[in-house]
Amino acid sequence: MKKQYKKMSIYCSLLSIVLVLGTYYWLKLPYSFSYQRQLATHFINNINNEEYEQAFSMTQRNLYTGKTLAEFKAKVVREIPASGYQFAYSFPKQTNGNRLRRWFNGNEVEMQDVNIEFKGPTDLRITLRHTGDDKWEIFYITSHAG
Repeated sequence: MKKQYKKMSIYCSLLSIVLVLGTYYWLKLPYSFSYQRQLATHFINNINNEEYEQAFSMTQRNLYTGKTLAEFKAKVVREIPASGYQFAYSFPKQTNGNRLRRWFNGNEVEMQDVNIEFKGPTDLRITLRHTGDDKWEIFYITSHAG
């Protein structure tokens, strides 16, 4: 075998190994729920800016968020007493590989509910519910002990 073919086969072998290891690493990485986190942060910003109508329009208008704007205002004033909330984490945990497996099997890729936790004056949990067609709405808001 010529020297240049040996060199080329070594490079291809190394490239294949790097691709396999990189793919394995990516599959094991946790999915970040960045879109859901942006929605929850935008929701909190609307409340801090006293833009209650915009925040209320992001909810499912249920018992947990308030069915009317007046109920909603009372709920958020009680649950979100001040500003200064910072993203802490989201759950349930999901990996890129899990999402890819669901898609490959023809199952729904998105989870029904995603919880976004914030640290601040109180710990705050915002639960977003997937309502289809890549749409998410605030389903539940609660402050709780850390």
